[in-house]
Amino acid sequence: MRSNLSIKIVTAIVLTIVVVLASGFYVVFRIESANMQSSFMDNSRHIARIFQQQLNQAYTEIRNDSRQIQKLTEHIAALSDVMYVEIYDMHSRVIAHSERELVDKEPEDRANIMYAERIVLTGETLTMEHPDERRYELFMPVLDVIGGHEGEILGVVNLAMEYGSGMDVEAVRNNAMRIGRVLENSASNIFSNYSSHSKYVQELVVTIAQVQGVAHAEVYDMDARIVAHTDREMIDKESAKGHSGIIGDLLKGGNDNTRLVRYEKGLFSLYFPIEVEEGGGRVVVGAAELTMDMGTIEQAISRIRRELIMIEFIFAVSIIVALTIMLRRIVIKPVRELSALMEKAADGDLEVKSVIDSRDEIGSLSDSFNKMIASLKGSRDSLIAARRYTESIIDAMKDALMVIDAEGMIMTVNPSTCYLLGYESEAELVGQSIEKVVSIEAEQMRELKECGFLISDEKCFRTNFGDEIPVYFLASAIYDDDGEMWGAVIAAQDITERMLTEDELRASLKEKNVLIQEIHHRVKNNMQIIMSLTSLQERNVKDAGALKALKESQNRISALALVHEKLYQSSNLAEISVMEYVQSLAGNLFSSYHVSTKHIELVVNVGDVSMNLDTLIPCGLIINELVTNSLKHAFKETEQGTIWVEMFEDKKGEFRLVVRDNGCGMPEGFEEDSLSNTMGFRIVNALVKQLEGDMEIDRTDGTRYTINIFQSPDKSLQ
Repeated sequence: MRSNLSIKIVTAIVLTIVVVLASGFYVVFRIESANMQSSFMDNSRHIARIFQQQLNQAYTEIRNDSRQIQKLTEHIAALSDVMYVEIYDMHSRVIAHSERELVDKEPEDRANIMYAERIVLTGETLTMEHPDERRYELFMPVLDVIGGHEGEILGVVNLAMEYGSGMDVEAVRNNAMRIGRVLENSASNIFSNYSSHSKYVQELVVTIAQVQGVAHAEVYDMDARIVAHTDREMIDKESAKGHSGIIGDLLKGGNDNTRLVRYEKGLFSLYFPIEVEEGGGRVVVGAAELTMDMGTIEQAISRIRRELIMIEFIFAVSIIVALTIMLRRIVIKPVRELSALMEKAADGDLEVKSVIDSRDEIGSLSDSFNKMIASLKGSRDSLIAARRYTESIIDAMKDALMVIDAEGMIMTVNPSTCYLLGYESEAELVGQSIEKVVSIEAEQMRELKECGFLISDEKCFRTNFGDEIPVYFLASAIYDDDGEMWGAVIAAQDITERMLTEDELRASLKEKNVLIQEIHHRVKNNMQIIMSLTSLQERNVKDAGALKALKESQNRISALALVHEKLYQSSNLAEISVMEYVQSLAGNLFSSYHVSTKHIELVVNVGDVSMNLDTLIPCGLIINELVTNSLKHAFKETEQGTIWVEMFEDKKGEFRLVVRDNGCGMPEGFEEDSLSNTMGFRIVNALVKQLEGDMEIDRTDGTRYTINIFQSPDKSLQ
């Protein structure tokens, strides 16, 4: 029993180690990348929580300052002669009003915005007299009183006093100035704290943006406008379209969870609401966005990836060099030797033999190669024997046989083909087009490809001398494993002798038909002679009954003679057109009884029905008797009427004959049994029985005879 080479085992192990190391490097890289990303995300959320806590605290102070400013405006508005008080911030927005519903709304008087903006720029105090509105207004700046920012304008106070006709304007002005100074001083103290806290929010945003990994931060008010931003130029602008939906959801409240949204280029944003304690609960007063930059993490991940790839590359190159040296010595050399032997075997040299005798898989492969060569030798000998056997059968065939390819080129012919066509050897035909021997139309080639075979007895083979030989032609398609036709086998049988025999048979049949027609002609002439003799006999017969019997016999003989007349006139001696026969038969009866078709109409409805002689003769006699009966008895009481003769054939080859008239019908009290006593009806009943049929009589509206003939065609003589 052969054992595996230890070196090959080592090689397989090394390859396995390489795959495992590569997989391990990849797993380590993925885990390290995931850990770094997860750590960065946790750190980002931690920064966001600190940012949110600081904003919540700052906005709590701002909220308290706003309530104090609002209380101040309401307190001043409660004084005598004061109509209302409102305070604007640096952006001319109403942040406090003695009428609470007007806070954060645009001023009712649009001119007030213009006055507020003017005072923010100049720091002057403005007074406005509106006697028609009974109002006196005083606009004064609110200054910062906190160290470091003293004298900086923080906002504008608008004090409205009652002023009407008859009032001393100077007194009103003095009173307004007095109240305004009090309002200005109080508002400056409170507004300074409010401004200080608002500035703290901006400073907090700038400070947070300096933390590693933070791209920028921004804070929104309840109108989704930016009130603080790393980039100061963005302050007082609306939120971007891509952020407005998230900011809107947070400002609506009901969801205090931090939201994470990823963007392209390594950026993602954390959104969270700004909340303050109010009325025993938490109220949303704004929202914030913290955008993080994962560029540093991605750089670190890229560095780790490069290092791992370099390590893996160096290790892989070392393994490949070692394996190459080992494989060349242990595997490649013997495999090349076997490959060379296989190429010789492929070229037909089956005498090669492998001499590799190692006790490993290569040795087993060498033994298998030698067994394969031995098997191929046996298969080759079997194929040679089978080919010789097949060739001997083909050579022994008396019929011509050819094999063609898909393009119609002759590949193989048998000796019979050469003999039939006058060629000395097969080489004269092999490689030639089949059109040299026989013409195959394009339509026939399509039929051969689609159906797989082609049969024709109208082909002619062209000989080497230019003569044409009629053959019975058969072609069968040959298909490959994909179902495509790659050629065809053509077999042909010389039918020259058969065609000569057929010509002789056709001539003999024509002569027979002439003889049979002559016989029917002579039979018809003999019956005409019989009729002529009975006509001469009529002159000597004086008895009316005898004359009647002679007349009916003549009509019956005429019906028989008419059949033979139609037969020798017909191109088909086996069958006669029933339509022509019935019309001629009925016409003879009308003439025999001197009945005019102007008075008695004859309607024949037979259609395309044909009968053989053995069926037509009884039917003709039946029609003769029944039409004769109608002509003699049906129209005694009237000079007008109609006789119908109808015949139908069903799918089984059975016939239905109907003879009817619209005459007076059978007299009352007339029994059908008495019909059997008359010669005519005895003949009809005998003929119906001969035809293996039955007859029905209907006396409604005249007389109707229906004969069903069940005799099938195969029971009659053709």
